[in-house]
Amino acid sequence: MVKVLLPYVLGIAWGHYFVVQYINLLVVVTVLSILGAGIIFLHVYPRYRYWKSSGITVCALLFLITLGYWSAVKTRPAVQSDYFAAIDADHYIGQIADEPVVRQKSIRFPLHVQSAQQAGHVTSAQGILMVTIARSDSLKISLKYGDIIAVANRIKEVPPPHNPHEFDYKAYLANKDVWFQCFLSTEQYQLLSHDGGNFLVATALRARKTLMDKFDVYLQNEKAFQVVSALIFGHRSQIDSDTLQAFTDTGTVHVLSVSGLHVGLVFGFLNFLFGWLDRRRYGKIIRSTIILLSIWSYVVLTGMAAPILRAGIMISFFLLSTLIGRKQVPLNTLAASAFFILLYAPKSLFDVGFQLSYLAIAGIVLLYPYMKQCYLPANTYLAWIVEYSYVSIAAQLFTLPVVLYYFGQFPTYFLFGNLFIALPSTAIMYVGLTLALCPFHIVNIYLGKLLDMLLAFSIAGLEWMTDLPFAVIRGIAWPPLLVVFGLLFVVGLTISLANKSKGAILVSTGLLGTMGAILCWQFIGKINYAGLNVYNVRSGLALAYIEDRRVALFSSFDSISHPTLVFHVLPDLAYYADTDAIQFIPIPDEKNRNALIHVGDQTIALVTEKWTTETPDSIDFAIWYNHNIISSYPMQKLKKGGQIIINGSHTDNLMARKIRETNTDIEAVYWLKDNFAYVWNRYQLWK
Repeated sequence: MVKVLLPYVLGIAWGHYFVVQYINLLVVVTVLSILGAGIIFLHVYPRYRYWKSSGITVCALLFLITLGYWSAVKTRPAVQSDYFAAIDADHYIGQIADEPVVRQKSIRFPLHVQSAQQAGHVTSAQGILMVTIARSDSLKISLKYGDIIAVANRIKEVPPPHNPHEFDYKAYLANKDVWFQCFLSTEQYQLLSHDGGNFLVATALRARKTLMDKFDVYLQNEKAFQVVSALIFGHRSQIDSDTLQAFTDTGTVHVLSVSGLHVGLVFGFLNFLFGWLDRRRYGKIIRSTIILLSIWSYVVLTGMAAPILRAGIMISFFLLSTLIGRKQVPLNTLAASAFFILLYAPKSLFDVGFQLSYLAIAGIVLLYPYMKQCYLPANTYLAWIVEYSYVSIAAQLFTLPVVLYYFGQFPTYFLFGNLFIALPSTAIMYVGLTLALCPFHIVNIYLGKLLDMLLAFSIAGLEWMTDLPFAVIRGIAWPPLLVVFGLLFVVGLTISLANKSKGAILVSTGLLGTMGAILCWQFIGKINYAGLNVYNVRSGLALAYIEDRRVALFSSFDSISHPTLVFHVLPDLAYYADTDAIQFIPIPDEKNRNALIHVGDQTIALVTEKWTTETPDSIDFAIWYNHNIISSYPMQKLKKGGQIIINGSHTDNLMARKIRETNTDIEAVYWLKDNFAYVWNRYQLWK
C-alpha cells in the first residue's frame, strides 16, 4: 500500500501547486483509460514479456499520479466551467453543507451552491461558499445542516494574510475547496426549505446535539462541558480560548481532537462489553459486526474528521484481518487508511491535523519498538510509565519538525503533560460514554458530578503546568528546509536504532549539525534585528519598534490581549519577545489625536486630524489613521527617503487628492488597505 500511496500523493501535490486550466474530466478519463489498457495489454500479451514488469510499473505509477492530480484539481474554480463566482447573479441558492458555527454576533457555515439566479432566470452552478450572517442576542437565527437557502450576491474572494506570520485563512479554506466568502445581514438571505442533505449525516448531527444537550443538563461547569464536548464528540467551536491554550502549551491538545486514541478507547470498551460472545457459535463474527457498526456510528457522530476516519479504517482492517486469519502489518495498514482517506478527501493531505496524525502514528509504528528494546523496567507499573513515555517521545519526534513549522513553539513539558492527562482522559472518555448511554436519571446525576470533578482536575493541572518556568518556547522560525532535514533526521535515527547502521548515524549527526548551524545563524540575525512594523489592522493602529530583541508596541486598541492584536500582531512579535516582555503603549483615539513618537533614531508622526502646532522635528514616518481630516504639515517635514503610511480608514480618492495637492512623491506613500503590512528594518526595505 505504500507503493500505491506515494505516487497518488505525488499527483495530489502536483495538482495543489500547478493547475492546468483547460484540463477536464474527458481528458482525464481518456488518459486513465489508455494507461489502464496498457496495463492489461502488457499483462496478457505474451510477445511483450520482456517489457511486462517495467511497463506495468510505469503505467501503474502514471495512472495513480494522474488520478491524484485530477482529485486535487477537479474542484478548482479554474477547472469548473459552471463555478458560481463566474456566473452573473443576484442570488445564489444552495444547501448548508455542515453544522453552522454559532457565535455571539454571527453564524457561519459552508454553502454548497446549486444554482445562480439573475432577474428570475436560474442557472445551474456549483462550488462552496463560506457564508457569515450577522446576528444579535435578541435575534435567533435557526439554520441547520441540510437547509436550502438563497443568499444575496455579496461574494468576495478570501483575502490572503496581511501581516507577517498571521494565520493563513485563505489557505485553510482552500484546503476545504472554499475560495469565496460573503458577509450578510439577516435581510440578505432567505430560508427556502428544511431537511435536505445526506440522511446519515443529518441523523448523526441530530443525535450528537441530543447527546450534547444531555451533557449540558448533567454538567454544571461550563468549561467542563466545553472540554467533554470536544473530547467525546469532536465539537471544539465554542471551547474557551484560555482552556485551549492550556492544552496547546502542554502538548496535549490532541486530546481535544477526536482521533485514534478515542476510537481505540471505544474499541476497548466494546471489546470488553461483548467479549463473552466469543464463547458462542459465530460469536466472533457477531462481536466484530457489532463493534464495526458501533465504531462507524461513532465516526459519523463525531463529524468524520480525518484522524477519526483513519482510526476507523485501521480498526476495520484489524477486525477483518483477525476474522480471516491474516497477519496485521501496521505500516501497511497505516498507508492503506491514508490512501482511502485521500480518495475520499484529497485536500486532507495539506491539513495540519492529518499530517500530524499520520506522522505521530508513523513515529509510534517505526520508532517505538526499538526504543522499547533499549530499556524496560521489570516492575509492571514502572514499565507502563516508561512505555507510555516512549510512545509520547516517538510521536513527538516525528511531529516536531511540522509542529515547529506551523506553530513556531515547543511545549517543554509535553512528556509530563501527556503522562498527567493519560489516566484522566481515559476515565473521562469511559464515564462520558456511560453517561451518554445510561437511561437512569439518578445515575446520570452522579456521573455528571464525577465528570465535573475529573475535568476540573485535568484543566487545573494543565493550567498549573503552563505557569511553570519555560513551559513553552515560542518564537521559533522553522523554514520548510528545516522540516525536510528534521524528518530525514528522525528517519535516520530510526534506521540507526533498527540496523545499528554507522552510515545512518553519520547522516543523522550531519543533519543535526546542519540544523543547529542554521538555527544559530537565524538567532544571530534575530538579536541584531532593528526595524519597524506597521500592521494592517483595518481602521485601527498597531505599530511595533523592534531592536535588540526588545519590542515596543504602540496601538489604538486598549490592551495587548485585544482579539485583533492577538490574531494579527502577536504571532509576529512572538518571534522577537515573549508577550509579557512586550512594552505596550496604548494610544487613545479620543484624547491624544496627533502625536510624535521617538523610537531609536526614528521619528514617527501619528496623524488623525489637522496638525495645528509646528515642531522642528524632521519626520521619518508619517502614519494617517482613524479620520479623514488630513494635514499637509507632516508631509512637509518628511525626511528625504521617508515614508507616508495610510491605513484602511481613509478612502482612496481622498488620499489621492491630498497627495496631488501637496506634490508628494507617490513612491513615498504606502496604502495598508488590502495590502500587506509595512515592514522596515535598518538593513533592508521591503513591502
